[in-house]
Amino acid sequence: MTLSDAKRFGFNNKSVAALPALAERYEALDEDRPHFRVRVSPDGKKRFYVKARLRGRGREVRYKVGDFDGSNVPAMGDAAAAALKLIAAGAHPLDRWRVAREHTVASVIADYAAFSYGSVPPPKHFKQAESTLLQEIASVWGKRLLSEVTQADARALLERLKAGQVRRTKKGRERRTTIWTAHRVLVNARAMFAWVVERRDIYGLAVSPFQGMSDARTLGLKGRAKRRSHALTDEEIARVWHAADQTCPVYAALIKCLLLTPQRVEDMCGAEWKDVHVHDGRPFLQIEPDRYKTDTPHEVALTPTVFALLTAIRKPGCRWLFSRDGHRKLRAGPYWKAKLDIASGVGAPTQRTAEHADKLNGRGWELHDLRRTGRSRMRSCGIPRDTCELSMGHLLPGMDRVYDVGNYRKPNYEGGRAPERHILAIVGEELKPAATRPTLRDKQAKPARPMSNPKASRVTQQEPRRHRQASHSLRRSA
Repeated sequence: MTLSDAKRFGFNNKSVAALPALAERYEALDEDRPHFRVRVSPDGKKRFYVKARLRGRGREVRYKVGDFDGSNVPAMGDAAAAALKLIAAGAHPLDRWRVAREHTVASVIADYAAFSYGSVPPPKHFKQAESTLLQEIASVWGKRLLSEVTQADARALLERLKAGQVRRTKKGRERRTTIWTAHRVLVNARAMFAWVVERRDIYGLAVSPFQGMSDARTLGLKGRAKRRSHALTDEEIARVWHAADQTCPVYAALIKCLLLTPQRVEDMCGAEWKDVHVHDGRPFLQIEPDRYKTDTPHEVALTPTVFALLTAIRKPGCRWLFSRDGHRKLRAGPYWKAKLDIASGVGAPTQRTAEHADKLNGRGWELHDLRRTGRSRMRSCGIPRDTCELSMGHLLPGMDRVYDVGNYRKPNYEGGRAPERHILAIVGEELKPAATRPTLRDKQAKPARPMSNPKASRVTQQEPRRHRQASHSLRRSA
């Protein structure tokens, strides 16, 4: 029987039981759900199924829901609705049993992280993305099947994060989500589900639940709102500089180095002493391409004040430039940043005006703002734009990147000296003189030589002159 000859009526136990058996099998369609059908065989057997097109694939699928037993039409209707929901999401209902049963959202995040960490070259900042996926997505959808996550679920998650949720961390602290939390979730989830859709033969997902979502359409974030333009003022620089001494000596040195050298926080925290070299009497920090953002080597000029800060916190036998215990590198997390905010009053909600909060886009000041502050101060001191960009590790534009491959150590070093004098004048400290020969030797103390016979050592130290006089008298008598 063709589709045009099919009967349409409301499905219930009584109406389906009244369907007669004919010489040829035929189909009946539900009046409210046209994709929900029942097929009546000549022997009187009645079977429910759904027939619809997969979203994103274009092919039509037929999926058996179950057989009629005289009283199960409501249950068959619920099963058909669940199957149609999966088909609308781009997944075959059988994938729930063939594939999706083995792939929950938590397992997919683990596969995505393993793939990303194993890529060549390995990602430099994927740990932040993994943390966002685990905290905001795995905690909500971790046990759900991948095919059960729909666009409505994704939109509801982003709306909850945007509205603000209070969550408790592992250490018991309360944390409230913001629109920027939703922004990070959208960016990282969109990338992960695009990776999953590309492997639809493995995971059985044809359409991402975050497909078509953007910051502007979904979260209402325009380009101007996303762009941060805050740089610390002279007063804020002085308050942050002096308040850093109230946190931790190593963290204070990091904050001051970030103000004097416009570098990224993770690049400075991950720097090691073996990467510090001296060229023409000037110390430089060499950051290798495998851990730098642009996949190119980058040299940071260590001005006298920066070098003095680094040598002051150096621990014997420690490989890291910034380390509190001498074994692990410093992690500039929110704990020390909160202490700095309280001590300085910069960015603290209780001491921030409405105009200042609007200028900071409601996010407070970040450590990356120190990089913007240093770059702005370099330009205000008259440093050429190309020197500023090279000091920050940015690539030159156009063909300059291809043909301009010279050595810029001297201009980079001199370009760092001018803003150093400017910032030290703001905070009221003296400029450190440049060392003629900066030493990179580790200050590790040499172990004392063991003394096997203390009395013998005292004899050798107290009586060498007596032995010399005795030997001289023996030679004269001979």
